[in-house]
Amino acid sequence: MTYLPFTGWGFTRYGVTKTASIIYNNLEGEWEKLVHGKGGFDYNASVWTMGKTLEVLEKIATDRNDCYIYTCSCHSSGNSTDITITNYGISESSREKAIEKIPKNALPYCKITRYIGGPVSGWNFDVCQTPEYFMQLLAATMGGELGLVKFATLNIADRYESAKGKISSSRIFGIEEPHYCESYYCIVSNT
Repeated sequence: MTYLPFTGWGFTRYGVTKTASIIYNNLEGEWEKLVHGKGGFDYNASVWTMGKTLEVLEKIATDRNDCYIYTCSCHSSGNSTDITITNYGISESSREKAIEKIPKNALPYCKITRYIGGPVSGWNFDVCQTPEYFMQLLAATMGGELGLVKFATLNIADRYESAKGKISSSRIFGIEEPHYCESYYCIVSNT
């Protein structure tokens, strides 16, 4: 798997581990020839933004088990306020439309509390978001279900805001390029 914070999240390896890099193995020229016309332009541009993205992803969860834990006081014994976001609505209909915008794959990893309002306000809802909720938003974005603009404008808890910004910049500068078949071909052919 390319570009995941394995060490920071406590993943251990099974079998043989080989390390290779298009940058460190001087394969940029070969890669650029292979992807010419596909949209890849400069592999180096992706590396800097991906490094920053990995740093912030590592900070949102201490390990893979942490991804499923609520740290808020409303759904656990925690006292964290950085995983909860309040959305303000003017009607029941506007509140429900806002909730419908949450990708289906992310819903099991959040808890939604609806509030009943008055004639023109108070139809709010809170969303307590586990780190896995954010990971599912990433999956929906990378899979094309949630566009980059929608991802960038989606209300997200404070804990994930910096990661959202880094993911957006990585997406602009080529987050998918390390996953091109040509990228894997370069690495496998030279290890």
